Amino acid sequence: MPGALSGPPAPREGHIIGRLARSALVPWAGLALSLGLWAAGLAGVDAARVKTASLGLVSVLPATFWAALAVLTVSFCAAVVRRSTRWPVLAAHAAALVTILHATPALVYGTLRYSWAWKHIGVVDFIAHHGVQFHLGDVLGVYQGWPGFFALNSFLTSAAGQPSALSYASWALLVNDLLWLGPVLLIARAFTSDQRLVWTAAWLFELGNWVGQDYFSPQAFAFFLYLAVIAVCLRWLRDPESAWRPVTAGPGAGSAGLRLASRSTRRVLVVCLVPLMVAIASSHQLTPFMLISALTVLALAGQLRPRWLPLLMLAITAGWLAYAAWPWLAANTSQILQGFGLPWANTSAHIVGGATGGPGQVIVDWGARLLSAAVVILAFIGYWRYRRHHNARARRSWNRVPLLAAAAAPAVAANSYGGEIIFRAFLFALPFLAVAAAAAFFPHPKAGRPVLAGLALAGTGLALVAGFSLGNYGKEAMDYFSPGEVAASDWLYRTAPPGAEVVAATSNFPWAFVHYNWYSYTFLGETAPYISQVPRSPVSTVIGVLKPGRSPASYLVLTKSQAAEVQLSGIWPAGTYSRIVHDLMASGRFRVVYSNADAQILQLRPAKVARQSPVPARHCVRGRGCR
Repeated sequence: MPGALSGPPAPREGHIIGRLARSALVPWAGLALSLGLWAAGLAGVDAARVKTASLGLVSVLPATFWAALAVLTVSFCAAVVRRSTRWPVLAAHAAALVTILHATPALVYGTLRYSWAWKHIGVVDFIAHHGVQFHLGDVLGVYQGWPGFFALNSFLTSAAGQPSALSYASWALLVNDLLWLGPVLLIARAFTSDQRLVWTAAWLFELGNWVGQDYFSPQAFAFFLYLAVIAVCLRWLRDPESAWRPVTAGPGAGSAGLRLASRSTRRVLVVCLVPLMVAIASSHQLTPFMLISALTVLALAGQLRPRWLPLLMLAITAGWLAYAAWPWLAANTSQILQGFGLPWANTSAHIVGGATGGPGQVIVDWGARLLSAAVVILAFIGYWRYRRHHNARARRSWNRVPLLAAAAAPAVAANSYGGEIIFRAFLFALPFLAVAAAAAFFPHPKAGRPVLAGLALAGTGLALVAGFSLGNYGKEAMDYFSPGEVAASDWLYRTAPPGAEVVAATSNFPWAFVHYNWYSYTFLGETAPYISQVPRSPVSTVIGVLKPGRSPASYLVLTKSQAAEVQLSGIWPAGTYSRIVHDLMASGRFRVVYSNADAQILQLRPAKVARQSPVPARHCVRGRGCR
C-alpha cells in the first residue's frame, strides 16, 4: 500500500538503528574520522606564512584541522558519559588529542621550535664531549650545576648512535605530553573510581597546558618526575587513618577501591622514590622546591606517611646545591635574590600588562588569560560540587586537591624566573586544577544527567581548544625557525673560529647547538646598555660591540625570528628593528658574508685609513732659502 511507505520505521529497523547508536564502534569511528581530517589537512599547510600571520599557526591551519578537533571533542564527550565505555576507548581519544595538538608543529615545520631547545641541544653535545664540569660558574655553569637531563640525553644519543639530540628533539613535545598523562591519571584515581571524572581530568589537563614548557628541556623532564612522585604519594603513601575509600561507580567505572599500602610496602616505595628525587634535584632549579612545597602541604594536612618525606627531599636538594650547584650559586647570588619577596613585581607584567605586536597579539594574550581563568573557575565549581555530593571522609581527602594546587603559589614570591614564574606556577597547579574542574561535570558517580553533562563538557572543551590554540600557537612568528634560518646558523657554526664573538638582536634564533663553549654572545635587545643605545645610534653602537681585536672574528646575525621577538615581546617599538637593519646596511661599514630570504650574517669592514697627501720635496739653495 502507498501509505505504508510514509509510516514510522518497522520495529526491527528501529531496533537496528538503536543498537548502532549504542554500538562500541561509534566512538572508534569518531576517533578515526578526526584523525583522518587532521592528517588530510596537514599536507597543504605553508609554514612560511606563520612569519607574517597575526595569530601565528592559528591563522595558517586549515579548516580540516579545526573540524578534526571538534569531531574528537564531541566523540570523547559522547563516550565518557556512557558507563559502558571501556577505558581503551577513552585512552585512545586522549592520545589522539595529544597527538593532534603537539605533533602538528613538528610535522608542519620540520625544524625544532624554540631557541632554548636549540641551546639545550648544545649542552647535551658539550657534556657528550667534555663530561660534566661542576666547577663552572658562568652561563654554561647553570647547566653544569643541574646536568641530570643533559647527561641522560648524552647517554641516549651515544647509545643510539646519533650525532646529536637534534635527531629526536622535535618530538619531545608529543612524547612529554603523552608521558605526563600517566601520572595525571593516577592522581585523579586517588580521589575517585568514576572513570568519567578521571578521564575528563586528563582531557582538561591537556587543553589547559598552553604554557609551552613541554619542549626538549629539563623542566619537562623534571615535571614528569614530580608528577610521578606526587602520584605515588597520593595513591600509596597517604595516611591510613584519613584515607578515602571511593564509592563504586558501577560497570566500567574502574577499581572499586584503593588498597592501603602496608608498612613494608611503604618502605619499599620510599626507597624507590629516592632516585626520582635525586634526579629532580640534579636536573632542574625550580622543581625540587615545588616538590618540597607539595610534600610539606600533604604532611601538614596529615595526608602523607611517612611525614618526614618532605625533609628527605629537602636534604637531597640542599646536598645537591651545596656540592654540585654551589659554583654557579655563589657567582649569581644577587640575581637569585633580586625578586625575593616581591610577588607582584614578579608576575604583574603577565597579569595586567598590555599585549604588544598588534591587534592579533592582543587576541592571543587574552585567549591565554581567559583559558587560565576558565580552568581556575571550573576548579572552584568542581571543588564545591564534589564536597556537596560526598561524605565527610571523602571531603577530607578531597581537600588535598586545592592544597596541592596552592602549593605552587609561594614560588611567585621567590624569583621572577626570567619573567616566567607565573607560567611555571600555573603548570605545577594544573594537574590538581584539572581534577577539580572535572568534578564540575561529574561530582559523583550517581549525580547529574549524563546528556547534560556531556553537552556542557563538549561546549567547554571546544572553548578550551580555542584558548589553547591561541596561547600555544599564537606566537609562532618567533617560535618557528624556517629552514633558511637553520641554514644560516649551520653556516655560522661551521665557519666561525673558536673564540669568535656572535652578536644578535636577541637569542631567538637557532643558536649554540654545537660547540657551546667556543663562542661568546652579545644580545643587544637583552642587555641593559644596548637596549636603549641601539635604536638611537645603531651604527656606532654595533661597531663598538663588533670592535676588532677582542676576538678572532665577530659576526652579526639578523633573522626574521629576531625581528618578530623584539616586536612581540615589546623590546623595541614596531618598525625599529627594520630601521636598525637599514641603517647598518646603508652605512657601508658592514659586509654581508651570508644571506638568504630569512637571515643575514654580517661582519664589520676594516676601518679605512685616511690617505695622506704626499709632502712636496723642498728645494733649497744656499743664501736663497728653500722653496
